[in-house]
Amino acid sequence: MTQQFDCLIEDCDFTARGETEDELMMQIEQHRQGNHPQLDVSEEEIRRNIRTI
Repeated sequence: MTQQFDCLIEDCDFTARGETEDELMMQIEQHRQGNHPQLDVSEEEIRRNIRTI
């Protein structure tokens, strides 16, 4: 099943999709480092916002 995560930052249109949470977490971390390096969000909070589509 496909998993999806929408960026937590208002007005950011980034969406990550993948088959596994690990795949998703890699995409999310790359996005955070490149676009929101000041953002300090726990892995737990990110995982809570992943949904199955």
